[in-house]
Amino acid sequence: MQGIEFWQMLAGVALFLLGTRFMEESLRQMTGRQFKLFLKKQTENKVKAIVGGVLITALLQSSSVVNLLVLAFVGARIISTRNALALVLGANLGSTITGWIVLMAGFSYNISEMALPVAGIAGLGFALFPQQGRGHNLSRFFLGFSFLFIGLTYMKSGMEGVVTGLDFSSISDAPLVVFLLSGFVITTLIQSSAATMAIILSALYAGAIGFNDGIALMLGSELGTTIKLFIAGIRGAHSKRTVAYGEFYFQCGYGNHCIYFSSATESLGHRYLRHRG
Repeated sequence: MQGIEFWQMLAGVALFLLGTRFMEESLRQMTGRQFKLFLKKQTENKVKAIVGGVLITALLQSSSVVNLLVLAFVGARIISTRNALALVLGANLGSTITGWIVLMAGFSYNISEMALPVAGIAGLGFALFPQQGRGHNLSRFFLGFSFLFIGLTYMKSGMEGVVTGLDFSSISDAPLVVFLLSGFVITTLIQSSAATMAIILSALYAGAIGFNDGIALMLGSELGTTIKLFIAGIRGAHSKRTVAYGEFYFQCGYGNHCIYFSSATESLGHRYLRHRG
């Protein structure tokens, strides 16, 4: 039955991606001009820009969307390059909230028991409300939110089934650079570091990979998110190139710090799990 469990895991990834897409589209349509005005106001100074990046990315669950908006604002000279870089930093910090949601809720409780009723009610609203109405967009947001956790449930159970049927000893002996490149390729293909993070946490939970392997996958994933911004900014004005390079350098610096403090992070993680368990 290993084939069924693989498709279950893949269906979970698809539902997770669909959920993030639904949430992103609904928030865009519900806020529209107000969202752009908020983004502009929030970049009046560097501290507000960092906080704004965290808040907006936590809502949209997509640092790529926020970063591309920042790039457009910089190109139009609406915000300064320094404040744009601060907003990009906040967006990257905000993207980590997905991992905490997955860790705190997805692996500690049977979250699908809550997600299924939400999906049912929101799905009815999505089908019945007029397409351009606020009710339709709100229903789509909660439908996407429920899809995140239903997809996570499928990923977790599917990964557990795959692990029991396969020998991962050869994979665990692979160099860390293989995991780094794998994370980069996966995120470049699916364009969602949040989904990649959920896959990594599911694999760690099932025992398919070790802690250091997960760190390498995560670092590759974060570098994979820079591709879209790099392509959009590299041929633009000098300010746009600066933001694109700044995002790339931030991810490289972030990766170096993760590697340097990996032992301390693993120790803190074990303490947290013992406390929760």
